Amino acid sequence: VMVSVRLDNVSRHTVLVSVNNYPDAIVLDSARQEVYSARDPLLDQALFELTGPGPRPPMKLRPQRALVASYFVVLRVALLQAVAIVGPRGKEHNIHGPILPLTLTDEAPLRVTVMETPTLHATITPPPGVSAPPYFIEQTQCTGNGTVSTGRGWQAANTDVLTPEFPTDCTTPHQWIAVAGWLNHPVVDIAWSGR
Repeated sequence: VMVSVRLDNVSRHTVLVSVNNYPDAIVLDSARQEVYSARDPLLDQALFELTGPGPRPPMKLRPQRALVASYFVVLRVALLQAVAIVGPRGKEHNIHGPILPLTLTDEAPLRVTVMETPTLHATITPPPGVSAPPYFIEQTQCTGNGTVSTGRGWQAANTDVLTPEFPTDCTTPHQWIAVAGWLNHPVVDIAWSGR
């Protein structure tokens, strides 16, 4: 699904908002513990943690202004919550929105077939009535000039056949993990390991 998170400054003073941790949506388990962030849905199986370009100064959110961020969210469980990090560097604190219980519908799981010939690829069977290509997010790991891990954030595929993007100097692919699917439908997990 697509989720928009809105942070409103209802105070009379400017609030500092962490640019590295924009307002986010987190998915919670039944014990109301964070399972993963909307910005990093591979976290439970990721090859590495997604990081930004390094610490950046916080953004100033003026009074009576808002900051809106939209994300694709994979709903593996039915609790969702907005969170933002505010305050000056070194004194940041989290602000949480209400926990939203969601009703997930039953739908047949998607089928995926991973093949290694002629090149490594995954073919995903779309849900009935869907003809557009899926969205996906991936991480890869290989050796070439040492061990290299790469990743691509959410993007639209060109077809329903996905191929991993390994670095150009990759000589031995080791792993490819991905999540792919269509908006408002189930997703498939791809987890391939080389020999």
